[in-house]
Amino acid sequence: MSSSTSASQQQPTWVKPVTANLKEQPVLKLYNTLTKSKVEFIPRDANEVTWYSCGPTVYNSSHMGHARNYVTIDINRRILQDYFGYNVKFIQNVTDIDDKIILKARQEYLFNQFSQSFDKEASPIPAKLVETAQDGLSKYIAKNLPEFAVSGSSDFTKWASCISC
Repeated sequence: MSSSTSASQQQPTWVKPVTANLKEQPVLKLYNTLTKSKVEFIPRDANEVTWYSCGPTVYNSSHMGHARNYVTIDINRRILQDYFGYNVKFIQNVTDIDDKIILKARQEYLFNQFSQSFDKEASPIPAKLVETAQDGLSKYIAKNLPEFAVSGSSDFTKWASCISC
């Protein structure tokens, strides 16, 4: 989808939303890219704002750009809640990687590079910790997920086949 519109395409006219029971509160104005002007923000429901935001596309290590996104969204959410008094329902996605990214990773052998660097950087996990974790997981599964309970690593194939049913 192109970010520019051709001269033959025309955007629909923007209609200011109407809501009932607006209480006396400060006015929030936002820049409307359709009208190229600032317009008053009017929520669909009098005191409730539902907000969907695109999140990061996770294909590499986290960086400052991700942090900036979380911080600015949090600041804006707090302003809407604390200053304007809105009840904010916020949802943010995490974009999964797509086929192009997977293909590029395979072409550059990124899995091999990552696993080799991880093995060098990571300290070995103590055997006692692995044993404790396996024991705890087995107890949790037996208590909460009895249909997936297995008696040992030899039953893993049986357990895995239960999941694909």
